[in-house]
Amino acid sequence: RMSDINAALGNSQLKKIDLFVKERRETVKKYIEKLDELKDYCKLLIKDKKKLNQSAWHLLIISINFKKLKTTKNSLIEFFLKKKIFLQVHYIPIYRFKIFKEKEKLTYTALPGAEKYFRNSLSLPIFYKMSDSQIQSVVNTLINFIKKNKRC
Repeated sequence: RMSDINAALGNSQLKKIDLFVKERRETVKKYIEKLDELKDYCKLLIKDKKKLNQSAWHLLIISINFKKLKTTKNSLIEFFLKKKIFLQVHYIPIYRFKIFKEKEKLTYTALPGAEKYFRNSLSLPIFYKMSDSQIQSVVNTLINFIKKNKRC
């Protein structure tokens, strides 16, 4: 059950939802422009840019070709943490959880698509009122990581 204070807070936030979504969409557009130069190594997981305005963008998921960079997602996360930028990991395949492994006896090769997605995808920071300099800082950190690890 929700308290009256929480209900009032939620109600006040719902009144601002259109503004929040509009701001996030603008942030995504800025990320798209800035990340374009990294398309050989990383891409935003946007299936159709024409549908950019159909999402509320609570997550900004990118896919990085760690194999091409000859590095790992964990090293990227650590690199960002040193800059006090926090990335999010999503959608851990269910068969990786201990309870599922014990019950179903599946290996990591059981679902290669899920494994590839998990290995290469993560979320960049995105929030209401994210400034241009904050977006640029995230992008610069990603550029620096790629330059440091690029072996081509």
